[in-house]
Amino acid sequence: MLAPHIAEDVEILQRHISQHQTASGGSVTHPDSSETYKTLSHDTRNPIVYLTVPRFRTGLAPRVGAGTEQLEIITQLMGVFHHEVVDLYLTHVHPSFPVLDEDSCEVLRKGGYEKLSKSLICVVMAIGTPFWRRSDVLKMHPRPDTHYVWNKVT
Repeated sequence: MLAPHIAEDVEILQRHISQHQTASGGSVTHPDSSETYKTLSHDTRNPIVYLTVPRFRTGLAPRVGAGTEQLEIITQLMGVFHHEVVDLYLTHVHPSFPVLDEDSCEVLRKGGYEKLSKSLICVVMAIGTPFWRRSDVLKMHPRPDTHYVWNKVT
């Protein structure tokens, strides 16, 4: 949504752009619409103009299973301790910053990773990694490099 004082400028710019077409005769506007900007209200005192954008890039299908490769790498990195790292997140981070609902937390506690987003699980493990030394089980083992883990997650 654009501010009302910009709406008139946008309409003028839109008319100008629509007059100039590419050399192949195609319009420079969005392929799914006749105009790039849509006008919701033409009220001169309070016009409302908005821009619609596609959810995904045109021509590119969204990846199914996003985060699968990252989760595989991170679980290999954590080894048999990946459940412990998730517990560190749930113990030390989640109580202060409860961004997950109780159902998701319960799934994480039970290890039902296939029911949650793989990207989410990767982030949970990355957030839990700095608390490695607070675990009685993990403090005897070398902690994976936190920067490497975050680079894999993102």
